[in-house]
Amino acid sequence: MPVDFLKNLELTLWWNFLTAIGGAIIIAALTAHEHGLILIGLGMIAWGFGENVNHKQMIEFIPATAYTPGGVLTTHPRFPTPLGLCLDGSGLVLIALGIWKLLFS
Repeated sequence: MPVDFLKNLELTLWWNFLTAIGGAIIIAALTAHEHGLILIGLGMIAWGFGENVNHKQMIEFIPATAYTPGGVLTTHPRFPTPLGLCLDGSGLVLIALGIWKLLFS
């Protein structure tokens, strides 16, 4: 089951990539006991989840014409939601706090 999840994760979408990088940063920071990097990793995960909420997947069937073969068009337009904006904001605050902790402690 976890392998299927990793296969289906679209890392070409920047918000999924941001979430994956945040998780990797947290794992590395836990081994190094670096609290500022843990905050940055948590912030990146929150920001990635917020953008995942804001970018809904839309699938549209394009009919074939004389000039185009037609097919399925998958897009991810951004429709901000209160939950998504809240996660975005908290992620950015966590990233800022992590940078502050790294620089001034």
